[in-house]
Amino acid sequence: MSTRKQKENDSKPFSAYELEKVWESFYRADNARTGEGTGLGLAIVKSVVELHGGKCFVRNTKAGVEFGFGVRGVKATIVKTQNENQL
Repeated sequence: MSTRKQKENDSKPFSAYELEKVWESFYRADNARTGEGTGLGLAIVKSVVELHGGKCFVRNTKAGVEFGFGVRGVKATIVKTQNENQL
C-alpha cells in the first residue's frame, strides 16, 4: 500500500536553481508574487513526508509546476481545503 499525491500550479516554470531550493525553509521562488507566506510550507511538508519514509518532488510541466509526494505503507485521505488551488 502506498500513497502518491500531486498538485499542478498554472504558473511560469521554475529555473533549475528554484527547483533545487524550493523545499528549503524560508525560500520563496519569486519575490514578485503577491500573497502572504513565510516560505515554510513546503519545508514543513517535506519534513513530515520524510519522517514517514517518503519523498517529495517538484517538476516543470507544460502548464506550470507540479509538486507532489509519495509515501509507502501509508493510505491517506486527503481533505480538501477552502482554497484547493494552494498546496
